[in-house]
Amino acid sequence: MVNEDTILEKGTDVTELFKELNEQTLTFEFNDKKWVFTYREIHWQDHFNAVERAWKPEIDENGESNLVFDVAQYWETMILKAYLTGPDGGAVTRTTLREYGVGIVGKLISVLPGPMAYTSLANAKKD
Repeated sequence: MVNEDTILEKGTDVTELFKELNEQTLTFEFNDKKWVFTYREIHWQDHFNAVERAWKPEIDENGESNLVFDVAQYWETMILKAYLTGPDGGAVTRTTLREYGVGIVGKLISVLPGPMAYTSLANAKKD
């Protein structure tokens, strides 16, 4: 929101609105060692694609077809899209990701937007 009492220059260079997808690092301790992952912020389109991919059709006990949100699919898509390198300097692959413990995956997702990030933000602005 813009405060009507504040005089601001009108923005005209749309490139100022572009999101910079800078590389960042996630560092944590595990088994008395320091572990470093390199990631980039997620572009809005990648986020919405991950949300869309996570919706799966499922047949319930009455034979009715429903859409169910697969949280694991969402986070796997987001991690594979965001993380550029793992501790060994190589890419984080689906194979290695599926071998990590739940605590490690929890650390990886801690820097990523959740599936309801934009809905939560919009709701917070309404309150």
